[in-house]
Amino acid sequence: MFHRRAEKIEIDDRKCDGCKTCIRMCFQDVFRFDDERNIAVAKYPRECEACMVCEAGCPKEAIDVTPVVPIFTADPFR
Repeated sequence: MFHRRAEKIEIDDRKCDGCKTCIRMCFQDVFRFDDERNIAVAKYPRECEACMVCEAGCPKEAIDVTPVVPIFTADPFR
């Protein structure tokens, strides 16, 4: 069994227009909105499962997720 994780999540603040699509799409609740800069930020990157939904769904292609693949862990149900 392995768990995917993100090594890093980068948001290009020159491309991000503050649409909040990534915030709505992320099932791990990794992103928050920075009202001062009017962009999304990866507030909890350690929670990222590297599913890449945010990267694929960003209409401005402003998100780059670098996954750590694979991280093998012991299966707790064996």
